[in-house]
Parts: sequence; structure tokens; C-alpha cells
Amino acid sequence: MSILNEISSLIDEDQELCKKGMQADYEALTLVREKISNQSSRYYELVPQARYKDSIAPPLNNQHMLKQAFENLDNLSNIERASKMLLGALFRQKEMHPIDYLHKALNIDMSFLNPNTNEYAALFKYIENTQQGYINFKTHKINFFKIERKGEAENYQDYLSAGNHRLLYHGS
Repeated sequence: MSILNEISSLIDEDQELCKKGMQADYEALTLVREKISNQSSRYYELVPQARYKDSIAPPLNNQHMLKQAFENLDNLSNIERASKMLLGALFRQKEMHPIDYLHKALNIDMSFLNPNTNEYAALFKYIENTQQGYINFKTHKINFFKIERKGEAENYQDYLSAGNHRLLYHGS
């Protein structure tokens, strides 16, 4: 990440030097571009790219390429986290169900929503009013689950004064 941040500042420096046009210090410009090239090579050493296995990887010399590199690192980080959680679930499968382990690893509490609550009634009414005849309530039982993540309720407190609240749910 620090390599990409350094490349970003070098790209900014390169753009500033290029804006000077004919008054630009070409030695400084060449030095900056050489640093960009060296840092790009260092990045590709640490994060190899399959698409450049038979060719020379281009230097990360513009913000678009740099953004893609940051996104690539973010994706790799997410894959690493998911892999570690799955391995942990596999390792602990005799102690607890793997799905329970994953919920715990993600700090998620999932609980059955009691049909006698106002929250259940509101959700049920919403489905009843918008389902357009696709659901036969005599043959289909509707269950809702409440999902909470640690710290999420505290973050939500800041937005309670906002007037326009919308219901977001996922049905499957």
C-alpha cells in the first residue's frame, strides 16, 4: 500500500512538472518518471499479475492504473480474510457449526424474529401489500430473521433524526 501511495505522490509531482511546459526541469522530470518506473516494478514483484507473464508490465504512471492497483489490493485483502475465516470454520467444525463460526467471525448476531412483535407485523404487511398474488399465505410460512452487527446500532444513532427512513430487506 505504501508503494502505491508513493507512486501516487510521484504521479502528482510528474503532472506538476509537465504543466510547466518548456520551462520544466527535464532532469527532474526524468528522475520522477524513473522513480515511478522503479516503484511500479517493486509493486509488480510483490503483487505479480498473470496478464503480464509474457510481457513487460507497464509502469503505474496514471491515476486510472493506480486506482486499479488499489482495487486489486483491496480484492486480495478480502480474499485473504474470507480464506482465513473459512479455514477457521473448517478447523472448528467439531466445536461449532461452520456457519455459526462465520457469523461469530463477522460479529453478526442472527436471531429469529418473533411473530408477535410490531417489527414482524410491519414486515408482513409490507410483503402482503406488495407481493402481487405470488404468495399463498395458507401454504407458505413467512419467517423473518433479525441481523445485527456489533457496533452497527451505535453508528445508526447518528441518523435517527433524519426524516426519510426506508425499509431495506432481502427476501429469499
